[in-house]
Amino acid sequence: MYIVYKGRRLKYKAIVARPPKEKSEPKPRKTYRPSMEHPWKRSLYERRLTKEKAFLQSKKDREKLALVKA
Repeated sequence: MYIVYKGRRLKYKAIVARPPKEKSEPKPRKTYRPSMEHPWKRSLYERRLTKEKAFLQSKKDREKLALVKA
């Protein structure tokens, strides 16, 4: 068998067997996480804000007590 391209014979090697397929590592999928302001999480976000505000307020109160006692 000859392989001809533009009137010229090309050199080639016959492939005896198909080469084994290289296995690549699967890429980890990124999961979508909506932001805390997203409507699905709005109630969670509001609860978290109220807890953080209460914590910060109690921290300020503790600092004021420490200043008064000192």
